[in-house]
Amino acid sequence: MAMSELPNNVSKLPKQSESVASMSDVKRLVARGKDYTVSVTKDGKKVTGLVVKVTPAGKKSWRLVAKSPKSGKNVTKTAPIEARSYAKAIEWAVQLYAEIKQGLHDKGTDIEEQAKQEIQTELNTPIVELARNTADAKLARGKINQRSRNQDEVDIRHLEGLIGRRTFLEFGREVAASIGKAINDDNTKRDKIPKTINKTYNALSPKVKSQIPYDPKHLLADAVKPHKKIRNTHLLVPQRQLGLFWSRLMRADVGQVHKDLILMCLLTGERIEAVLASRVEHINNQYRYFYMEGKGTAGEVSKNPVPITKYLGLLLGRLAGERNEGWLFPALRPAKLGEGNVTGHMAEPSRGLYDQLGKYDMVDRLTNHAMRRTLANVCATAIGSQRLADEHVLHHTGFNTGAGPSYLDGRSQEHLEARRLSYERTHDYLND
Repeated sequence: MAMSELPNNVSKLPKQSESVASMSDVKRLVARGKDYTVSVTKDGKKVTGLVVKVTPAGKKSWRLVAKSPKSGKNVTKTAPIEARSYAKAIEWAVQLYAEIKQGLHDKGTDIEEQAKQEIQTELNTPIVELARNTADAKLARGKINQRSRNQDEVDIRHLEGLIGRRTFLEFGREVAASIGKAINDDNTKRDKIPKTINKTYNALSPKVKSQIPYDPKHLLADAVKPHKKIRNTHLLVPQRQLGLFWSRLMRADVGQVHKDLILMCLLTGERIEAVLASRVEHINNQYRYFYMEGKGTAGEVSKNPVPITKYLGLLLGRLAGERNEGWLFPALRPAKLGEGNVTGHMAEPSRGLYDQLGKYDMVDRLTNHAMRRTLANVCATAIGSQRLADEHVLHHTGFNTGAGPSYLDGRSQEHLEARRLSYERTHDYLND
């Protein structure tokens, strides 16, 4: 018997199929590793030939496939999801299906016509909706987390208040000038609003961009004042109040895992997103380093090697336990049914813990970044150089060794060892 053949007493289970029954169901579909389709239903019955296609980029479209009675070949028609409501898509499919069965549309898939239609649809879609689609696609692909998606929505709503439902074809010098007039006194919005517009424009396909007579980046550069980067170097726990901080942390009425999370932020100096996403398999006990995936340029992930000191080693050992893999800070509750972008790790630190940590002379309420600043401040005292402390802890300047922050860089061993001495002295200083 061939390996592919089943014995006579074995039955194959029917393949489980997915379906949608409303536009709400369509919106809940998320991107996967490859293209997939989902059947469209009406009143509990499948609409013949009609499916929703979802690409790995999160792009969705209505897709009708029917066999031509003349050629015997499949005829495929597609339309962007945004072009039709659920009910209209079904009407469109029923009408097209009847026409195909009458021998019409016998040329098969009209790729050029569909491409033109998709281009026109994007050109006529409001900028804010394109921005939401772009953010949703990144979330579905795991390029951003839910927290970043929520922040994107805040920025998109601010943009919507400035330009309404304008499209890129309607976005000209006058609109850019009105944006500049509205936000030039707000340093944060001078950063967020142009970034939102530019990210949305850059996500368009080259064919769509070719139909827009300008690059909004240049219009905004003329109308909006440059964003001023402000580093709040003073927002930290002063060294004279570190004892008070430790006392409040140890006595806080929250779960131990929340205290460990704050302690990890302090000992590593990494951003909260990197700490939350840290994994057991990222610990290299042989060479005594622990790499943490942080925010890189152009949406890429950087892998920053953190030296394992004796104090960090104790914390990592307790968090990892006997496990060889998995999140160091796993989610404390199971995901809700239908919840998208489930990561499996904790989403954020306990706000109640920050309430109990209280205020200090230099900061009214602690933040995750204040913990990074605190470590850099202690490191500067321990090694005698604020510049090197910022370099080793905060990655603010070019490295003296010429090695990038990625542990995969062939030159990073030198940089890692330079950081190791700084971290060991800093953690000893904190312990004292």
